[in-house]
This record gives sequence, structure tokens and C-alpha cells, in this order.
Amino acid sequence: MLRSLLLITYLLINLNLAFSQSVNTTFEREIVLTDSLAEIYRSPQSKFHLLDNVLYMSIDSPPSIAAYDINSGKQLDYIAFEGRGPNELETLYDFTVSDSLLFLLDYTGKILKMQRTPFKVLESSTYETMRTKLIHGFNNQLYVVNESPAEDYSIEVLNTNLDRLSLKAFDKSIPQRTENILLSAFSDAAHIITKDNKLIYAPSFGNMIYTYANNTLDSVDLAIPDFKVGSVDDTPLGSFYTDMSLMQKFFSNNSIITGIYSTNGNYLVEVSHLHDNYSRAIALFDKDFNYLCYSMMKDQSRYDGTKSPKIQFSDKDHIYYYREEFNDSSKRTDKILAVFSVICK
Repeated sequence: MLRSLLLITYLLINLNLAFSQSVNTTFEREIVLTDSLAEIYRSPQSKFHLLDNVLYMSIDSPPSIAAYDINSGKQLDYIAFEGRGPNELETLYDFTVSDSLLFLLDYTGKILKMQRTPFKVLESSTYETMRTKLIHGFNNQLYVVNESPAEDYSIEVLNTNLDRLSLKAFDKSIPQRTENILLSAFSDAAHIITKDNKLIYAPSFGNMIYTYANNTLDSVDLAIPDFKVGSVDDTPLGSFYTDMSLMQKFFSNNSIITGIYSTNGNYLVEVSHLHDNYSRAIALFDKDFNYLCYSMMKDQSRYDGTKSPKIQFSDKDHIYYYREEFNDSSKRTDKILAVFSVICK
């Protein structure tokens, strides 16, 4: 009996300690990205990926992508592909990078397969699936997240030749939901990453994430403070598009996960609390998604100068914010990466 009481006391003390800790972000340095081949600036759907010290930055209109040396900031390569032809895109919604290839996703579901160095389009998909959102490469396969009300699944799998595959673990195991479709109105809702040979997917709706490894699909609810989850119940999807007050009420009852990042052996989860004036927060979890610490994002100007600072990407030690500001001396707009380290404190 005494041993049980001591164990319970120990667990409660450690739980209280965990929830009393906060996320500490420390500014490390800045990196200025310089354009020598073509000038590009962030657009609403811009994405960033870092691999082998090369940073890839996309813009959606006109659809194009550039590569930069992450150490010097020098532009290494650039390509644009606006149009409706076989090797062109109407808009660039997301992309993923592998050892030698890039795969670029149009909102219509069209995919371009590109040589990574130097940039060169190799082929494009011949099918189109409306309302795709994310693409991610993992174990020589491509995982495409859709937000289409016409589909009853939210992820489909392709090989690197752009052929559809049928993986049993993903056969309608992650169902499409009305809530996902509504929250996909936020461009940073939903996120997918790879860590330790494991695929991790956070849908637009809720605090549940899915993990996929060794042909096994699992799920876990993340213990994120202040996170709010409100369903649509039985309200038809169409009602939200004819009555915007319903949409606003739904948003005001929810939070969304806007990013999952791997750094210092842990997972950093970025959140937007729609119910709290769209405020940003970050939480740290260990490798098994056990809660470590949490903080609301304050003093936004030290991150990216906006009221809602957004992490753009991470490496094994840091997280990166991006901002653009006019340089009085050069009379040009500088593209700046702000680099931060993150710990619980």
C-alpha cells in the first residue's frame, strides 16, 4: 500500500513538473538568401525543405522553385513551370525532396518529377485528382494527402514512377472527414514528416496524429494544453458554404496543428489556437510523443515580424523562421532566415 502511494506521488510530481516547464527558444543567427539567377519572394503557398545543406523554396504563383546553400545563402538553381502543358503547373501547392529527385504537386493532383541537381523536369503524372494538399516521399513511395469531399480516404500512395499503389495499411484507414475539409481552408493545416524510418501525419482536424512504420499504422492523441477540438456533428458540409456564421462558429471551437518538426531528438508541434484569436503556441514531445513542455508564442517580432509567427522548417538542432524586409542601403527586399534552438526550461 505504502509503495503504491509513493509511486502515485512520484508520478504526480513528475507530471506537475512537466506541465510547469515551458519551451525556451534562443536566437542563434540569421542567414540572408541572395538571388543571382532569379528574384523570388514568398507567396501564400510557399514551402521550404532542407536536405544536404541545400534549402529549397517554392512559390505558387508563378509556380517556381529555387535552391540555396544554407550556409552562405547563395542561390544555386532556379526553375519556373507556369502553364497547362505536360511539364508545367498551374500552381505549386507542395513538394518533397529525395536523394536525387524532387516531386512537385499541383492543387489539381498533377505531379512533376524533377532531377534535383541541376533542376530538370523528367516527367509528369497523367491523371488529376482535385484538391490535393500535401506530398511526401518515404521509402521510395509518395504519400499524397487530399482534401476532397468526393473521396472517402485522405491519403493515397504512389511509387516514384507516379503509379498509384494500394497499401493495405492506408486503405481507408485514415478516413476523410468534413472537419478536415473545412479546416483545410488554412494553408498551414495538416503536416507530414519522416523521422527514424517512420512516417508521421497530422490531419487538419484534431490532436490525433498517425504514425506508419513496418507496414503498421498507429495513432496517438497529443496532450497539447489549450488545444480545442469541436466537431461538426451531423451538419452537412454544404451548409457551411451557404452560412458563413456556421463556418466561423466551427473555427472558433478548434485548434489546428500547423507543423510537426524533428529537432534535438524530440518532436516540436506547432499549434494555432483558432478559438483564441489564432494565437500560436509550440509544444515539445519526446520520441514516443510523451509531453515535455509548452509555451504560447510571444514577442513575435523576434521570429518573423508577424503577429502569428510560423516555423518554416527544422534541422536536427534548430528551427527556422523566414521574413522579408526592405533594405534601405541596397533598396531591395532581403530574404532572411532566423535560426533558433529550442529546449524545455
